[in-house]
Order: sequence, then structure tokens, then C-alpha cells
Amino acid sequence: MPGFAWWKEKPSVMPRARKYPTELLDRATRLVFESGRPIAHVADDLGLPRETLRKYVRRVEVDTAGVRA
Repeated sequence: MPGFAWWKEKPSVMPRARKYPTELLDRATRLVFESGRPIAHVADDLGLPRETLRKYVRRVEVDTAGVRA
């Protein structure tokens, strides 16, 4: 029946927009690595949530061959 095939199609869902630009997160990550300052201090200075920066820093560490093991 032609009217019942609509549920089999996957809806086209757009990915969620990033709240913080990748450039800002990259800059903050570099500051954490180069300065040795705590993530919370860098996040506060740049107006980022601490947890957002912490997760991004951890992801970068894992992506760069597990710097933090």
C-alpha cells in the first residue's frame, strides 16, 4: 500500500550546530598544553564552560597518540 511506506524512510536530520567555535577550543587547548595552567583557569579566562574544555582537551590528547595515558 502506498500510504504506509513513509515510516520506513529515515528523516533527514541536520547535525546540531556547535555552540563554541572549533578555533576557540583549539586555542584554549594550546593554552592548556603550552602554559601548564589548569583547564578550569583557561576556561574561565576565555569564557568557556570548564567541562566543555576538559572534554575537548581529553579528546585531543587521545587523538594525538594518547599523550595522557
